[in-house]
Amino acid sequence: MTTDSDGTIAGAVLRGQASLRHLRAGGGLREAAEALIAAASGSGSALLFPASDSAGVLVGAAVILGDGSVAAIGSGDSVVGCKVLVVDAVAVSGLFVRSAVETLRQGGADWVGVFVWAVESPPGSAGSGWGDVDLVVLPTAV
Repeated sequence: MTTDSDGTIAGAVLRGQASLRHLRAGGGLREAAEALIAAASGSGSALLFPASDSAGVLVGAAVILGDGSVAAIGSGDSVVGCKVLVVDAVAVSGLFVRSAVETLRQGGADWVGVFVWAVESPPGSAGSGWGDVDLVVLPTAV
């Protein structure tokens, strides 16, 4: 059995699942949503693009708590000339984030930032690249 301290992808996935449970429990979601709103405000980007299903929950909470200061967009929305913040709740490999960044760049976004609440990667792979981004915000990184 793989443990979460062995430095494998399986361990990173287990840590990612624990991070998601924390995010959905108690004040975790509110804390993450408030950090997301602050990151969006600080970057001047009011458009939030969820990179995964779990990110959709976080983006939804930020839209509700943001009282009009941020808005969610999806893959069908036009982003030509826009500043967009890609959001993920937990990233293990970064694949969903990189895919979202690529989609937004191909769609004509002028500026793309990344907000990831928790990065749970095996050693050596953290920060391995989020794609062609202008800003990376990792509020829970140590």
